[in-house]
Amino acid sequence: MEKIETGRLLKIADIIRLPESQARVEINEETVSEYRIAIEDGVSLPNIAVVFDGEWYYLADGWHRYLAHEDAMREEIAAHVYRGVARDAILYACGANAEHGLPR
Repeated sequence: MEKIETGRLLKIADIIRLPESQARVEINEETVSEYRIAIEDGVSLPNIAVVFDGEWYYLADGWHRYLAHEDAMREEIAAHVYRGVARDAILYACGANAEHGLPR
């Protein structure tokens, strides 16, 4: 996939979360809470990744960061934006966190 933007601020409400693009069995609420506290303390977390099909933004990587921003009542989040379709977001998620983050 082609990255078309880096660090674009997107409205949380404009990002579609497909259940199939969540590669883990479940969300780790402790991690979301830790990230939320960090955000509230002014820490910048790494950008999430989204796939843009020309109309919709699909979350591809960064569910815990996304949820932490939502819990912190932030309206926007920084994202790397890739060109593609919903299926590309699912495929991206399958390879995400292979070498970092919480275990899949």
